[in-house]
This record gives sequence, C-alpha cells and structure tokens, in this order.
Amino acid sequence: MNCQTAESMVNRYIEHDLSVDELENFLEHVENCPSCYDELETYFIVHAAMQQLDEKQEDSVLDFKELLEEDIRKSKRYSRRVCRTDCNCCKLSLY
Repeated sequence: MNCQTAESMVNRYIEHDLSVDELENFLEHVENCPSCYDELETYFIVHAAMQQLDEKQEDSVLDFKELLEEDIRKSKRYSRRVCRTDCNCCKLSLY
C-alpha cells in the first residue's frame, strides 16, 4: 500500500468502515510509515475531540494518543477473529 492510498482510508478507518483485508493492509502500512501514522493520529484526535464536545463531556480529560493505540489494538483483534471472505460483506463493526 502506498501513502496516498493509506491517507484516503483514514476517515473510513475512524468510522470503522474498512473490510477486513483493507483494515489489515491499512494497519500494516500506518504502523510502518511515520508520516501516515501522524496523519491518522491528527484525524483521530480531531474526531475524538468532536465526539467529546458533542457528548458534552466537559469534565473528562482524554488521552487521545492512548485512545488511538487502543483503537488500533481492537482493530487488530477484530481482524484476527473475522472470517475471510472474497465479498465485501465483512465490515468492521467494533461498537
């Protein structure tokens, strides 16, 4: 996977809308590409902060970097559990 492809998948990753194959390829790339990881981290932090504002959790302080690492760990566990199929019916649904 190249950086342009990975960057185009960032929002779909955050929305948990990647197929299992896409997810595995995406995670492998961002874990080995500091630039793409930084891009993912930026978008993830903005998304998480917006959710926090929408939910009016003013009292809570979140460690956004830790939230991203936790999300990546969950995604990896999910991709290992899901059966592989050739169709696109397997979508990531963690929540």
